[in-house]
Amino acid sequence: MLNFSDLNILSILIFVLVIAIVVARNRKKFERQAILLLYKTQRGKEMLISLGTSHPRFWKWFGNAGIVAGFASGLYMIYLLLQIFYDNVGRIISGEEPVQALGLVLPTSSTSASFTPGLFLVPFWYWIISIAVLVIFHEGVHGVLCARERIRIKSLGLGLLAVIPLAFVEPDENQLKKRPAGQQMRVFAVGSFANFIIAGVCFLAITFAFSGIFTPGGVIVTGIVNGTPAHQANLSGAIFQIDSYSINDVDDLRNALDRIGPGKSITIQTKTLEDGVIVKKSHRLTTAEQRNETTNQTTGRGFIGITFSPDKRQSTFQEIRAEYMDYEQLIMFFNGLFVFMFIINLGVGMVNMLPIGPLDGGRMWDVTLKKFFPRNYKRIMSGLSLGLLLLIIVIFASQFVRL
Repeated sequence: MLNFSDLNILSILIFVLVIAIVVARNRKKFERQAILLLYKTQRGKEMLISLGTSHPRFWKWFGNAGIVAGFASGLYMIYLLLQIFYDNVGRIISGEEPVQALGLVLPTSSTSASFTPGLFLVPFWYWIISIAVLVIFHEGVHGVLCARERIRIKSLGLGLLAVIPLAFVEPDENQLKKRPAGQQMRVFAVGSFANFIIAGVCFLAITFAFSGIFTPGGVIVTGIVNGTPAHQANLSGAIFQIDSYSINDVDDLRNALDRIGPGKSITIQTKTLEDGVIVKKSHRLTTAEQRNETTNQTTGRGFIGITFSPDKRQSTFQEIRAEYMDYEQLIMFFNGLFVFMFIINLGVGMVNMLPIGPLDGGRMWDVTLKKFFPRNYKRIMSGLSLGLLLLIIVIFASQFVRL
């Protein structure tokens, strides 16, 4: 009988096969550009034009809000990159491991996500659906704002980069360049702004719609201190039981260790989510004595040597309430999907607003600099783009430094 992991891989193979058949049967309709396959069409153009011209005031407000959000997120991204750069330089000098902050987001056939230096692997279906939603809404609102600003849409359509779904709207670039700065920036800004809105909707769904379905069920171990009891016992997963103490959140964990104290042999029960199934394990260890980090004096409390997120919500393992267990697989899938849609839409939207060359953020900054520095804007834009690209490359490379 096929398990969940086998079914997942089988569904991926079927998806790739269907894509290959569709492309093969319609190969004459696809246009190849380097490693891209593009299918251009006029279908859908009338709908975009109707949306853009029927509510011009709303779309102007939407575009202006997008400009504000775009510049704000672009500046915040610059600040964040600089902060990561300085943090990593400091960590490397002091012999610590650098922060793992940048990585390519790619799909994996595994049903669980993983992060290694420079690479963030997302379960295939979460990734493919998130990317599809991202590009369709991103490009769709670009087209709507083109229609609102009376800029001709030459074509729109779908594309493929291997099996990665793409969507595009092709405006008349000559008309676009001749429009006032405000109109151009509205067109450039709305794509990422739509992604921010999708991320916001996903965040609300995770926070409110799913909150009543899940209940706290343990403390997630995010790190282990070398040489401690937890390190010796190879502790991992989420702690949900210590001897007779039930552990639902961080407060339960701290209270249990305070009562147990140091030098006691204990059994810790943990659980992890593997291929969509919760796997439970037992770990036997002896507690050490906790020391005050400032005075280095003993506190009399039990200590096992784990680290967890300072955010109580992020450190808590969430499990489905008993009354919803009949729908466990469906709930877990959609909860995971909304999480990754939030991460991908927010992340891609913010990166796209960086003032780098061909990105929408770069085009917004180019228009702005041209307005205020008509003689030197190209030189300023080139320097800004090159500086940020070098900064990203250095940060990316720094993640692999091991002293």
